[in-house]
Amino acid sequence: NTLKNKKSIGVHALKAGNDFGNIIHYVFEHLYESNEAEIKTIVANAVQYHGYQKTFLEKEQDEISTFISNIFRAPILFPDKSETSLAEIPLSKQKRESEFLTGIKSFSLNDFYQIIRNSTAEEVTFESGFIKGFIDFVFIHNNKFYMLDYKSNKLGIDKDDYTHDKLKEAMLKSKFDVQLYVYSLALHRWLKATFKEYSYETHFGGMFYW
Repeated sequence: NTLKNKKSIGVHALKAGNDFGNIIHYVFEHLYESNEAEIKTIVANAVQYHGYQKTFLEKEQDEISTFISNIFRAPILFPDKSETSLAEIPLSKQKRESEFLTGIKSFSLNDFYQIIRNSTAEEVTFESGFIKGFIDFVFIHNNKFYMLDYKSNKLGIDKDDYTHDKLKEAMLKSKFDVQLYVYSLALHRWLKATFKEYSYETHFGGMFYW
């Protein structure tokens, strides 16, 4: 009965879906200051830009602003035990919405899944061509390049529903692991073509889902 009567609070009570995700991406594309007034202004701009005024009223916008503020200041933890946050990364060491167009050779989705998941997939073959996309956030930390991608999947009614197992299940269901390899290939190729001293082992950091 306790579980049945449990209600979502804060940002978890907001309507899930693409609309919320669009607001999050808009805000992080345009947010450079971590003060509350600036965050509220950009959230309001995002709602207006996408025409969501009837879906996200002032109360909902305040919840989103608090959510954004927490994320912007939350620590990003690295394997070397160092940490930073979005608010602390200098503008000179970040790039937002990095567009890429990278070539691929013909490959089997089933073979690809066996490599990255050790499992099988439907028999689909992709022909040689190009993949186009946008990497939400690329930044440098301790001489390594990292990617950060914003995700807004709703897994439950509060933070306790975001367990490791549920996060992993959602990642695989949405094929975010495939996205990781595509984005990594695109960034690796760009770094290799741009910096003479670039080494994957030395300079490629990895990817965060945020």
